[in-house]
Amino acid sequence: MKTIFSILFTVFSFFASAQIIFTRNDYGRNGDQVLYAIDSPIYSPINFGSTGANHTWIFQKTNTTPKRYDSTKFISAISDPNAPGVSANMLLRTAAYADQYQEITDSFVKMIIDMPAYHIKGVKLKLFDLPLSYHSNSIDSTTTSTKGLLSDFGIAPITGVDSIRIDAKIYMNGFCDGWGNLTLPDSTQYNCLRLNSTTFINASIFIHSILGWNYIQNRTQTNTNYLWLAPNSKSYVANVALDTSGNISSFTYKVQYVVPKKISPKIVSISPDSMMQGQSMNVTIITKGTHFTQLAKSDISFYTNPSYYTADSFLVVNDTTLIAIFKSTLTSAIGWTYVEIYTSTDGYFYLSNSFKILPNPIAPSLISVSPGFGIMGQSQGITIKGMNTHFTKGGAINFNLQNGGGFININSILIPNDSIIYANVQLVSATTHSSFTLITYDSIDGYLYLNSSFSAVNTGINNIFSNSSIITIYPNPAKEEIALTILTEAKNILFEVYDIRGQIVSIEQPVKNNSSYIFPLKNISSGIYFIKITDLQTGKFLSKKFIKE
Repeated sequence: MKTIFSILFTVFSFFASAQIIFTRNDYGRNGDQVLYAIDSPIYSPINFGSTGANHTWIFQKTNTTPKRYDSTKFISAISDPNAPGVSANMLLRTAAYADQYQEITDSFVKMIIDMPAYHIKGVKLKLFDLPLSYHSNSIDSTTTSTKGLLSDFGIAPITGVDSIRIDAKIYMNGFCDGWGNLTLPDSTQYNCLRLNSTTFINASIFIHSILGWNYIQNRTQTNTNYLWLAPNSKSYVANVALDTSGNISSFTYKVQYVVPKKISPKIVSISPDSMMQGQSMNVTIITKGTHFTQLAKSDISFYTNPSYYTADSFLVVNDTTLIAIFKSTLTSAIGWTYVEIYTSTDGYFYLSNSFKILPNPIAPSLISVSPGFGIMGQSQGITIKGMNTHFTKGGAINFNLQNGGGFININSILIPNDSIIYANVQLVSATTHSSFTLITYDSIDGYLYLNSSFSAVNTGINNIFSNSSIITIYPNPAKEEIALTILTEAKNILFEVYDIRGQIVSIEQPVKNNSSYIFPLKNISSGIYFIKITDLQTGKFLSKKFIKE
């Protein structure tokens, strides 16, 4: 029995004494610098999710040379004019992740971060409490609001909407769920605490129109980081960041020195760097770290975006120079694209946004869609105009959603000539504030696109009428006048008439005759129109289609 108690006491003493305490003295101060390696998790099979007491983490790797290096330098932020308008006494300056401000005391470390995706700046959240030990828990939260123009948020214009606002609630929970021994890819070892840090963002999005602010949707996002902290490490010794799907997005670890690395093959320049749609030209490509003359021509390949250009053949000039024949078609996509080369020894290397296709005046293109909007749940006619197009060669149309929700049904199309398409379309009832790209196709021009060419209007607005059946138009089609019967108690109603291009042609207050409103059509030419009925007290409205013979 005595022996058993002795063993239990020894085991208890081991676990009680072996646990690690991380204090303010272990964290960085003004002038400290830590060198890091930034690596791809593909080459690092790390058991980052393991937890527990006296645990062993082994971050193994066959190739000990990381993708790149970075350093974190601790600088006093007290006199820094760029420090955010919140308490910050330390600036962590890194090349890879830019500047990060922190508030550090004997009791906690708080980070001050920006969230560009939500236009949120200077959010201060507790990273961990001090002293940090096994099973320590740090909880913090904040709320923030930001607003601006649609263009500030990279959103295409929406009819009737002038700005957007994001109200965000941000929570952070840091839990020290493990301690033990960590072996890094460069074989260095540390006795560490493992901190599981989770940030949760709950953002409500509003848009502003003449009716004021309207809520449109809610977005949530969860980000998780695992930090390993060791006594006197100045900062973390390893950091595994997960994306919103729970996969590793970055792997960073502390190193003692930078390992020399050979020059990686890369494309340095491309000349000329542009050509017109339908052109063919010789393009000189200068590279670095390549050995083209030591390879057979079959060991070198070009990979291009076929909607921009093709590289049918090339000539090897020397180890770092190629001359390739680039060809584009009249329907090649306009804009910047990449140039990519593959060799059997170096693999793939490329230069993004390095070659540009310029528009050709004789190239087929889409000019307009009119009207450029549709009313939720209603069918309507639209006119599509093209230039140098060949719509009669099997023309077809479609719409791709750019932002918002819902989709457009194509009920019918009529093609009178190569440059005109008449179509009847319908926005489904579930469509929200949306912007669409028009896509046409024929056997000669292929696919043509017109971005932000069609929008949903009056979405998100409750009509003053429970359903459109309580508004009737008679006769329809009409010649001299129409009579609108409106079964509603709305007292002050405005009537507006729009043509199919969305242009207003008449604003009048019609004569009321019992339960009907008589609207004259003498000054309106023959065609298809929409009449918009608005309750001036509420600003809400409904639209109906009619035909003037």
